[in-house]
Amino acid sequence: MCGGYAYYDEIAELFDRGRNVTQQDIFDYCEDNDCHWKLLNEYQIMVIDPCSLITRIDFTKKDRPVEILGFVREDVSHDESPAAIVNSVPMPTAEKWLSFFILPDRLEEVIGDLDEGFVFMQTRHGIGHARRWYWY
Repeated sequence: MCGGYAYYDEIAELFDRGRNVTQQDIFDYCEDNDCHWKLLNEYQIMVIDPCSLITRIDFTKKDRPVEILGFVREDVSHDESPAAIVNSVPMPTAEKWLSFFILPDRLEEVIGDLDEGFVFMQTRHGIGHARRWYWY
């Protein structure tokens, strides 16, 4: 089913139907469609579909809860399968540190930008570089 943004469209359609989508709905979707997922925090899930499209689902955003972050690079090594990339997303520890220094109304935006940068750096340069970039 790879082609365009087929899986992204299906996930986005779950929200467009007007029903209250839960995290369990996303987990069930991933299980049925061979997607990998990771719970980023209590409100966000990152999903990598079989076409290597990385999306983030944010249950706090009512107007646009599903956001495309990018693609897993084509030369993914055996050690960096989509499941490994999902599991290497930064830990929530950084969010706690940031919450001491950033105003609450800007915190979500800053964390979102950092998460997007982390995924970009990881797909471009590998997990080690992405972790260093994220913390420095």
